[in-house]
Amino acid sequence: MRVPGICIDCGRTISRDFIYCPWCGCSQLEKDLVPVGASSGKKTVSSGEGEPARKKTRLSRINSMLDDLERDMTIFMMRRERNR
Repeated sequence: MRVPGICIDCGRTISRDFIYCPWCGCSQLEKDLVPVGASSGKKTVSSGEGEPARKKTRLSRINSMLDDLERDMTIFMMRRERNR
């Protein structure tokens, strides 16, 4: 088994033996993975002009998930206070 990497689409740690990320289904060619522990957090091989759009999409998805989490936590805390 090779050194694990990080999926640039969902950010999860995966094995480099996978062709597609088991979490999000994104293609995991060698150029798409960042070695675990890489200090710069950048890919070692450039994939072209699609990179900024891909990062923006990923950040939008993360922001949406954080908004959902914040909403759920607010509802949870309001119900908890109401039940006291």
